[in-house]
Amino acid sequence: MTDKKSDEDVLAIVQNALKNGELKYSDHALERMEKRDIKVFEVEQVVKYGTREQRLDEFDKKGNYWRYVIRNKNVDERDLAISVDIEDAPTTVIVTIMQIDPDTARKL
Repeated sequence: MTDKKSDEDVLAIVQNALKNGELKYSDHALERMEKRDIKVFEVEQVVKYGTREQRLDEFDKKGNYWRYVIRNKNVDERDLAISVDIEDAPTTVIVTIMQIDPDTARKL
């Protein structure tokens, strides 16, 4: 089993992937972005300025690794979260992108 990484490690890995052009989007993430009208620059803002949401992290039993969640509000006050797979760092894959609805969101 892969050990869970610290907040600082997750953020550093994802931010470095963005800086170095190694941030990739899964087909699922691209579909969610289109459906939810989320632009690439908004995702990049989450990566640059977001915080880690440990309570939303998930362990992928099939792949035997962790998926991490980073969350941030954008300039329009949209509360966005991205789920990232950093198992194959330096390449980081954005697995999905969510818009958090404050009325239905889990309490963090």
